[in-house]
Amino acid sequence: MTLDNFWKTIDEARQTSGSLVGMPARLVEVLSQMDEREIIDFAEHFRSCLHLSYDANLWLGAVVILNGCGDDRFADFRSWLIAQGREAFDAALADPDSIAALERFDGDDGYPLLFYMDSVTKKAFCKRVAGNERDSGAEDRFEEVYPVRKYPPLKNQELVNTSEEDAKKLFPKLAARFPNGIQVLRKT
Repeated sequence: MTLDNFWKTIDEARQTSGSLVGMPARLVEVLSQMDEREIIDFAEHFRSCLHLSYDANLWLGAVVILNGCGDDRFADFRSWLIAQGREAFDAALADPDSIAALERFDGDDGYPLLFYMDSVTKKAFCKRVAGNERDSGAEDRFEEVYPVRKYPPLKNQELVNTSEEDAKKLFPKLAARFPNGIQVLRKT
């Protein structure tokens, strides 16, 4: 699978899933129909995007949007950003303030986060190989052919100690759209 095909798969899954929350399940269905090599290639492209976006500058944008953001939330935020597609992803890497122009900020629990995107390829691989998303033998095989790699060093490390107020100054469009972070309406 080429990088262009990766982004095409992301776009098609987003368009056919109905919501971003449903996108991981849709990707499992789509990827499980592909051969094992394509699933691994998709996993590699996804991981590369996560590593490419491991940037304190983008993290500060997430801080503004989410009114704070720790390690795990930042990974889930980056997964959500990848789900937005190549254009939005590339624009956000160049200028996190561009995220303010996105129309939808839905995701897990109403936040721009997609926790389950990270497990899509393992589930698809297991479904392809064993017919079951949670087959332990297939999971072991996936981990053999696709071992976990550590993140590269955080880019723009010097920004780590930037305050939330200073982050808002760095990203005026995000601060204007989310003056107190994203607010989620809870159903009662």
